[in-house]
Amino acid sequence: MKIINFVLILLYLLSNSYPAALGETKKELTKEELFSIYSNKLNQLKLSMANLDNVKIDNFNVYYNEREDRRRIPDVGCKGFEVSMKLDPITGVVLYCSNDYILKKITAPDAPIFKGGAKPTKNKNAIIKEAEGYLKILYGTIPQDAFFDKAEYNANMGPDTTHSYEGNWAVDWGRKTGGYVYQFDSITVVVHEKYGFSGYGYNFFSDSPKSLIVDVTKERAIEIAKPFAKKMARFFGCKLGDVVSAEPMITNPNFFKGQFAEGFRRIGIKDYSKYPASYSRLAWIVSFSWGYDKIFTKNYNPMTVWIDAETGEVLGGG
Repeated sequence: MKIINFVLILLYLLSNSYPAALGETKKELTKEELFSIYSNKLNQLKLSMANLDNVKIDNFNVYYNEREDRRRIPDVGCKGFEVSMKLDPITGVVLYCSNDYILKKITAPDAPIFKGGAKPTKNKNAIIKEAEGYLKILYGTIPQDAFFDKAEYNANMGPDTTHSYEGNWAVDWGRKTGGYVYQFDSITVVVHEKYGFSGYGYNFFSDSPKSLIVDVTKERAIEIAKPFAKKMARFFGCKLGDVVSAEPMITNPNFFKGQFAEGFRRIGIKDYSKYPASYSRLAWIVSFSWGYDKIFTKNYNPMTVWIDAETGEVLGGG
């Protein structure tokens, strides 16, 4: 049986890309301080199916994952308790949380299976309001630069392609500065209609851009982007199509996966990291269709090239 919960996987990946953007001090939180934050958040969330009697300091585990940028992010949880969190080691801000009780409940052998896919039964606005409440508990407030993006119901994949388990709502917030949207910064709260809070990922990691000046026109950005897009297409063994769009957004110049870094260096882009840099630039995000042979299907996500809106520098792409 193949079970994939795309939303929670996404939240986990986003939490691993969080750099030191919430403040710097020398002292990391102690195990006791981390436990206090963890247990207090759990009490406020009022999780269904979770027995908080198991949440004790004696059962509390902290695992530090040291990343490429040498920042240690603590994974915390209690033995025998199916709720885990990632916390900022300095500020204690919750970066990620997963309530695995729900996933186990809705995919259990006796769980209902829906032919053609599960459908939502609650009003979207009610779900959004519930998600806002969870966000205020986990982060403390709704960030001033956040804006509501979307709320979507996602059925969990079942035993085959024609059936599914009960699904979750994913409620997303984006981030804006000066009216411009950040390309990668986001917050997601996952809500189950019956069982409540299911998951959370906080990914507002970028420093504000130093400049919001737009000296490069849209037409000039497209002109600069095309030669680089052709190089990218050759690197990936595909063919480039037409320009789909060109929109100004705030992006992070070295957002490239490590396995492609050397190849991108060869075609003229510098400064790579497995994780997105916290510094950001206002850029034209120029999108191209692409495909193999003569097929330019809409099923592919566009290929993008990022052009600095002030200088015209190629900042990256993907």
